[in-house]
Amino acid sequence: MIQIIFRIIGGLILFLGAGVLFAGILVATGHSLHLSAVSPLMFCIRLSSVVLLHAVIGIGLLLLRKWAALALSILALYAAWWSLLAAIHPVNSGSGDWNWVGYVWAALLVIPLILTVKYWNSLVWRRKAV
Repeated sequence: MIQIIFRIIGGLILFLGAGVLFAGILVATGHSLHLSAVSPLMFCIRLSSVVLLHAVIGIGLLLLRKWAALALSILALYAAWWSLLAAIHPVNSGSGDWNWVGYVWAALLVIPLILTVKYWNSLVWRRKAV
């Protein structure tokens, strides 16, 4: 069952990478109102590195690799840290603000780390030679 969960997460990461690539193509062709202020070459380098990172981690999780689960856990923990900091120290907060969403988002981003630690033995570093 846990192998199916890791494979679903890997598929979702591949889907997210495809969405980032599609959005990047829309921005590069001028179909977006939020055009990037960086040079086109730098934009292409950044876009390709983000899409490549999504592809590598997604394929690694589909193949149940420990390094992919570890990379996903570290990246999700980094995002959870920044989300928690934004919830603790909000900018221009007033009454009725949704600062609590940062706590919920941080808790959700810790789930890949918990799954990786709990089910570490069901993953492999690399395929064994036949």
